[in-house]
Amino acid sequence: MSSRVNATPTINQRATEANVIAILQGYGIKSARLRVARRAGLQSPRLDGMPHGTSTDNVNESRIVRNLGDEEELEAVKAVLEELEPIDAAILKHTYMHPLPSRAAIQERVGLEHSQLYRRCRKALVQFAQLWPLSNLVVYD
Repeated sequence: MSSRVNATPTINQRATEANVIAILQGYGIKSARLRVARRAGLQSPRLDGMPHGTSTDNVNESRIVRNLGDEEELEAVKAVLEELEPIDAAILKHTYMHPLPSRAAIQERVGLEHSQLYRRCRKALVQFAQLWPLSNLVVYD
């Protein structure tokens, strides 16, 4: 008796969605943190001529590195959203990035019924994960 192995892995929908939701929900705080850092003129002591201490944990440099990572992530989010159908990008933006107060408000904004919105949102989350360039967000069973 032989058992067949499924050659095509199945996407774990819930885990994949959770990965994307975490990135989209972090968009607002990362964007705000970058705006504050730019206004504060946060610069590396190595770049601005200031002396550099011998400390291995330079707080400003750690912040700069984090900000560079945040900036790369924000640009990737924008790029992926541009690749999605406009209605799918709007659903993700209004649901996770800049949430509207209710599902009804989102439905009205994008012109979909409740069940249509739910299905489109789940589809858009997986498409976002598949297009994400910085790491693998898709989880397989």
